[in-house]
Amino acid sequence: MATALLILAGIVASAAYMLMVLQRVLLGPLNERWKAMPDVSARELVTLVPLLVIILAVGLYPLLVLHLQDASLQALLQHVTGR
Repeated sequence: MATALLILAGIVASAAYMLMVLQRVLLGPLNERWKAMPDVSARELVTLVPLLVIILAVGLYPLLVLHLQDASLQALLQHVTGR
Protein backbone atom coordinates (compact mmCIF):
# COMPACT_ATOMS: atom_id res chain seq x y z
CA MET A 1 0.00 0.00 0.00
CA ALA A 2 2.81 2.41 0.85
CA THR A 3 4.51 1.64 -2.47
CA ALA A 4 1.33 2.44 -4.39
CA LEU A 5 1.00 5.77 -2.59
CA LEU A 6 4.63 6.60 -3.33
CA ILE A 7 4.14 5.76 -7.00
CA LEU A 8 0.95 7.84 -7.11
CA ALA A 9 2.77 10.80 -5.55
CA GLY A 10 5.51 10.45 -8.17
CA ILE A 11 3.00 10.42 -11.01
CA VAL A 12 1.19 13.48 -9.66
CA ALA A 13 4.46 15.35 -9.11
CA SER A 14 5.67 14.46 -12.62
CA ALA A 15 2.42 15.64 -14.19
CA ALA A 16 2.50 18.89 -12.21
CA TYR A 17 6.11 19.54 -13.22
CA MET A 18 5.40 18.78 -16.88
CA LEU A 19 2.41 21.13 -16.92
CA MET A 20 4.42 23.86 -15.24
CA VAL A 21 7.24 23.56 -17.80
CA LEU A 22 4.80 23.52 -20.73
CA GLN A 23 3.08 26.63 -19.39
CA ARG A 24 6.37 28.50 -19.12
CA VAL A 25 7.57 27.42 -22.57
CA LEU A 26 4.39 27.65 -24.63
CA LEU A 27 2.30 30.21 -22.78
CA GLY A 28 4.94 32.74 -21.87
CA PRO A 29 4.66 36.45 -22.62
CA LEU A 30 3.87 37.37 -26.23
CA ASN A 31 6.81 38.57 -28.29
CA GLU A 32 6.37 42.21 -29.33
CA ARG A 33 7.03 41.56 -33.01
CA TRP A 34 4.00 39.23 -33.23
CA LYS A 35 1.45 41.65 -31.70
CA ALA A 36 0.45 43.19 -35.06
CA MET A 37 -0.06 39.83 -36.78
CA PRO A 38 -3.74 38.96 -37.34
CA ASP A 39 -5.06 35.71 -35.94
CA VAL A 40 -6.54 34.05 -39.04
CA SER A 41 -6.95 35.43 -42.54
CA ALA A 42 -9.86 34.64 -44.87
CA ARG A 43 -7.55 32.56 -47.04
CA GLU A 44 -6.58 30.40 -44.07
CA LEU A 45 -10.24 30.00 -43.09
CA VAL A 46 -11.11 28.81 -46.60
CA THR A 47 -8.55 26.01 -46.22
CA LEU A 48 -9.23 25.17 -42.57
CA VAL A 49 -13.03 24.97 -42.57
CA PRO A 50 -13.28 22.10 -45.11
CA LEU A 51 -10.59 20.20 -43.21
CA LEU A 52 -12.50 20.72 -39.98
CA VAL A 53 -15.72 19.48 -41.57
CA ILE A 54 -13.99 16.36 -42.90
CA ILE A 55 -12.35 15.65 -39.54
CA LEU A 56 -15.65 16.03 -37.69
CA ALA A 57 -17.53 13.92 -40.25
CA VAL A 58 -15.03 11.06 -40.07
CA GLY A 59 -14.85 11.32 -36.30
CA LEU A 60 -18.61 11.24 -35.83
CA TYR A 61 -19.38 8.73 -38.60
CA PRO A 62 -16.25 6.69 -39.41
CA LEU A 63 -18.11 4.37 -41.79
CA LEU A 64 -17.76 7.11 -44.40
CA VAL A 65 -14.14 6.05 -44.76
CA LEU A 66 -14.15 2.50 -43.42
CA HIS A 67 -16.41 1.15 -46.16
CA LEU A 68 -13.69 2.06 -48.66
CA GLN A 69 -11.41 -0.51 -47.00
CA ASP A 70 -13.98 -3.28 -46.85
CA ALA A 71 -13.12 -5.06 -50.13
CA SER A 72 -9.39 -5.12 -49.52
CA LEU A 73 -9.83 -6.22 -45.89
CA GLN A 74 -12.12 -9.05 -46.95
CA ALA A 75 -9.52 -10.18 -49.50
CA LEU A 76 -6.81 -10.01 -46.85
CA LEU A 77 -8.88 -12.04 -44.41
CA GLN A 78 -9.54 -14.67 -47.06
CA HIS A 79 -5.83 -14.84 -47.86
CA VAL A 80 -4.81 -15.12 -44.19
CA THR A 81 -7.48 -17.57 -43.07
CA GLY A 82 -7.55 -19.57 -46.31
CA ARG A 83 -11.35 -19.51 -46.60
